[in-house]
Amino acid sequence: MSTKKIYFINSEMLLLESLDVFFSSQNDFTVAGKSGKAATAVKEVETLAPDIVLVDLKVAEGDGSELLAELKRACPGAKLLVLTNGGDISAVIDAIGAGADGYMLKSAGRDAIINAAWVTVSGQTVLDRGILAQLYDRVKDSAADSGLSGPDEQEYRHMLELLKDHERDICVLVGKGKSNKEISETLHLTEGTVKNYLSRIYNKMGLRDRTSLAVIMARYS
Repeated sequence: MSTKKIYFINSEMLLLESLDVFFSSQNDFTVAGKSGKAATAVKEVETLAPDIVLVDLKVAEGDGSELLAELKRACPGAKLLVLTNGGDISAVIDAIGAGADGYMLKSAGRDAIINAAWVTVSGQTVLDRGILAQLYDRVKDSAADSGLSGPDEQEYRHMLELLKDHERDICVLVGKGKSNKEISETLHLTEGTVKNYLSRIYNKMGLRDRTSLAVIMARYS
């Protein structure tokens, strides 16, 4: 398999150098470049056309979402993995809406960051465990606001165990960030059948949407 070109944008020079060292030692990646300035990074990404860009939103002078949008315009084919110190769920949602393909915290550690980069460049969505925990809390809060008690951990695990084979397989793939098309190709089903299965799964588990299911799968599967 050919190596993937990776580019780093980060506000911390020490971390930039560390990322260079981390990924230079990986057979799957080639470091295309790095920068601590947004304007420079956008120009270089357009010229170098990396397969994936690790983006620290702090380098943006204003809105980090705008930086992500500029990078997407500069190199539409590049995957964008946000790598930052923190962020609330609103920031995560804004980043994904602006084109981010994943969101990781710097505190995740070297191995987790390298793995996240590979997962992202392979076409899957990746979220830091800390972010997933916040998403789960939001799902629970949403249920509470609606006057629903919501199942606890044991109940969710029991629900998953009671799902039929295809339902379980679909849940696992949703948890990995797969689209309906990708699920249909993997399981040799039509997209319409996948949608029907998902509707039944939501009803069985008392979930509202795909995001809620993905969070549950990440936490309990």
